[in-house]
Amino acid sequence: MPIALDPEELHPYILESDRGTDSPTVFHLRPLPARIRRTLRDGVGLSETGVKADLGRIDHTRVQYGLVRWDNWLTVGGEPVEGERVKGEFGMRQPDAIMDRLRESEIMELAAEVDRLGRLDPPSGS
Repeated sequence: MPIALDPEELHPYILESDRGTDSPTVFHLRPLPARIRRTLRDGVGLSETGVKADLGRIDHTRVQYGLVRWDNWLTVGGEPVEGERVKGEFGMRQPDAIMDRLRESEIMELAAEVDRLGRLDPPSGS
């Protein structure tokens, strides 16, 4: 029996590199609504030489719209990272200033988890 997605339901996620630490950062992710998933799929097209995919933009967009909030995310100086979601093309999203604080490997890992949430696979991190 199909189970309906709730795009507002939050799922806690801890990056693999932070698991097992005393005070891990917990990112609260949500599955993307269908309109965003469809737009991201449309961003993957065919070129004359084969498959052309704008994977960087796709991962970035997944995290921008899938990352809702976080707990215990600190700057190098130990200050909490603060930010508010802003209005984007598809609804509320993280601003570029927040995205700039994530390493590329972290964006890729968070994007993969947001994608899994949209496919209803159980979240792998908690």
